[in-house]
Amino acid sequence: MTQSVHGIESLPNPERFSGSRVEAFSGMATELYELLAAGRVEEYRHRAYERRGTWPTEVTVPEWGPVSFGDDGTVMALRMLPPRANTSPAPHQQTD
Repeated sequence: MTQSVHGIESLPNPERFSGSRVEAFSGMATELYELLAAGRVEEYRHRAYERRGTWPTEVTVPEWGPVSFGDDGTVMALRMLPPRANTSPAPHQQTD
């Protein structure tokens, strides 16, 4: 499953952090990932070098928040998640 971050389809490695509900997305441009997955490392290096300077330079994306694009085709984005509903069980009430 891919994620589109600022119009660049990327493969996710989602992580969740405790405390504040923050979601971190890290991935890589699909076209570059597919080259690496196929073992075509030199082709990946050539293509990544060609793409240098073409990645977005904005530091925030409306649906995510802070985002960073690496020259190697990697992407990292963060977003706040809504608070969780209290899912802890109600305290046990004794009946006499």
